[in-house]
Amino acid sequence: MDRDIDRINAIKTLAEGDYIKRILISQDVCLKTDLISYGGGGYAHILNNIVPIMLKRGISKESISTIMIENPQELLDIKDMYL
Repeated sequence: MDRDIDRINAIKTLAEGDYIKRILISQDVCLKTDLISYGGGGYAHILNNIVPIMLKRGISKESISTIMIENPQELLDIKDMYL
């Protein structure tokens, strides 16, 4: 399994290569050990852990917003649903 930092570096490379509108990230919480109370990252792992590292690695807030908000909206076609 790849480390989170390896995935973040890959996201940064893709974002810098004009693939920002094609990047989606997700996580899988399927085992008890994935939960915070059992030592895992929990359901908010991406928000609590990955996004801060992305910022430290030089991925802009605008790029993170595209990845975390705009791209999923586009995929799910819910752009104007909550705006």
